[in-house]
Amino acid sequence: MERHDITYTVKDQVGLITLNRPAVLNAVRRETWAELSAVMREVKEDAQVRCLVHGSRDLHQHRVNTNLPGLRSPGHGLVLLP
Repeated sequence: MERHDITYTVKDQVGLITLNRPAVLNAVRRETWAELSAVMREVKEDAQVRCLVHGSRDLHQHRVNTNLPGLRSPGHGLVLLP
């Protein structure tokens, strides 16, 4: 699966998932969830990955919002703290 919304790398047994949608403050959309699901399946099959870390490309925008019709409401979203 080609990824547009996230990147995934592995170094020294640590997997790093990075949200890569800074123009929209890393808003999560259906495509993002699909990419995350694919990466999680990949991680599950890779015995070399011992730790998984989540971050965002722009540390000043390390906030995750949902961008899914039907889930939009004031204040709805997930804020991840560094």
